[in-house]
Amino acid sequence: MHPSRVAAAGLTLFVLPIISLAAAPPKKVKAVAPAVTQAFFDTRIAPILKDACLDCHGGSTVMSHTDLRSEATLKSSGSKGRVLAVSVGGKSRIHNLISGRQAPLMPPGGKLSGDKVADLSRWLSADAPYFGRKLGDAKQQVWWAFAPIKMSVAKPSTKNGLSVIDTFVQAGLQRNGLTCNPPASRRDLIRRAYFDLTGLPPAFEEVQTFEKDRSPNAWPKVVDRLLASP
Repeated sequence: MHPSRVAAAGLTLFVLPIISLAAAPPKKVKAVAPAVTQAFFDTRIAPILKDACLDCHGGSTVMSHTDLRSEATLKSSGSKGRVLAVSVGGKSRIHNLISGRQAPLMPPGGKLSGDKVADLSRWLSADAPYFGRKLGDAKQQVWWAFAPIKMSVAKPSTKNGLSVIDTFVQAGLQRNGLTCNPPASRRDLIRRAYFDLTGLPPAFEEVQTFEKDRSPNAWPKVVDRLLASP
């Protein structure tokens, strides 16, 4: 074979693999979600849990036995099995509740935005780490209905032994130069109690008994007896 033909054949064998490699379609690279970090939890997850979840799932109120205040309480939560256990569609029950795949939708006030659902999904897929954080302070953990009543304004000072409400009424009267009406008679008191609690007037004998009873608890006894009556 002529030397030029041998050289051409060798060049062809060298170039063809390069052409075939250049023509090969690019391989698809699977996108990898960014790692869930402590900063991500603090800035994206914790605010959602505090604003939309802890009122019903933290502190003194733990509905459906689901407590979201910490990683430990979350991973032991759930009245129908663990909320992080795989459920419908290969997702956890808590994920399906916030995304609307399962009923009831959470939170009950309305579905979270798509971005918030995506953030929670990413966090749950990473096994819901709290990075040692514990959410909810003492104020958030006490449901308002069970908190002790506190006076929001100072009680006016009076010389008479009046109830708290009466002290405010008397203070208002004094500011306007007015005086209270005289106390109701015992006859009027028992009639008011009967009409208010039974809708009927008291018997004459009951009025007489109350007028003669001068014990300190005469009035409470009448009220308690009427409240206990059928």
